[in-house]
Amino acid sequence: MSTIQSAFWHKGQRDLVGNMCLGNLALTQSATEQCAWAATDFMVDGEIRTITADTADTDTLLTAAVMTGLLGSNNPANIVTDDGSATSRTIRQNFCSLSVAALSHVYCTVTVEKHGTVGTNSTLQAQGHFYAGEIVLATQTARRPILDLTDEAVIAEIYFSNTTSGALVVGAATTSELMGGGTATAGHLKNLAFVSSY
Repeated sequence: MSTIQSAFWHKGQRDLVGNMCLGNLALTQSATEQCAWAATDFMVDGEIRTITADTADTDTLLTAAVMTGLLGSNNPANIVTDDGSATSRTIRQNFCSLSVAALSHVYCTVTVEKHGTVGTNSTLQAQGHFYAGEIVLATQTARRPILDLTDEAVIAEIYFSNTTSGALVVGAATTSELMGGGTATAGHLKNLAFVSSY
């Protein structure tokens, strides 16, 4: 049996039954930067676990102090230097508390990790990861971060577009409108269910 199981995973079948959100997280953000989400099941390596629900409060702000999962061990910050260039680009970083330059935009991929407390519950604060791609000018194409999803499942995506003339810090006042949570809709927050590859 163990031989069959090993062969199954080795043949790339992880994406068919492995890592995905099994319901609608219903992740939302209010006009005062507070998030809320519903209890949702997700699966990593065939193990089903649960994200516990939370209502909009100060413990749901998209800041590094609140979302303490930070970056997962398989997906540390990634800085690259292109051939023939003297400058570096950060193409994977923590979205929470990130400073986004004026007239720039960035994608954030939200994941939740496999190994929570003994088995079933995982909160977005402690086990969630918010991966931002490279921040680029609005005249350029924003790209999603490249991730190793061996131990994580994708549950949501945030597109943040700073249309103002100054830098904005994610989670600070006036940023929710740029993620679809307020009256201005320069960005969007998308819940992703049943996504087995990203």
